[in-house]
Amino acid sequence: MGGNSPLALVEQLRPSPLLKGMVRGFATLQGLLIVGAGEVGRALGAWFVDSDDQLVTGLNFLRSAIIAPHFTGSAQAMELQRVLQARPGFVGLGIPRGTALALGPRGQVQSWGSGEVTAVVRKAVSG
Repeated sequence: MGGNSPLALVEQLRPSPLLKGMVRGFATLQGLLIVGAGEVGRALGAWFVDSDDQLVTGLNFLRSAIIAPHFTGSAQAMELQRVLQARPGFVGLGIPRGTALALGPRGQVQSWGSGEVTAVVRKAVSG
């Protein structure tokens, strides 16, 4: 799956039988590989931040995750931490250009490509 609009992807897939088939194929260990490239990769998480800075329900292939594609470092990490304040128990996954996070149906995780995936956690609130 590719493109520049994760919201359009979610709106097109959610009511379709294609999404049900994808979920079934992934959940029943049929060897289905789902790849979200670029901006639409953020739609594969449980939630994503849309172009209006709103938190939107994603396709939930990565439960408890908010994905940040084209991740470049500390400025985006701070933005992910801000978003995570509204979602306790979630983790942000920063994925730089040229890198993919591959997940298998049995919990396998691999990083593919030239960069490294960064896990961002919610900051503890003091007080």
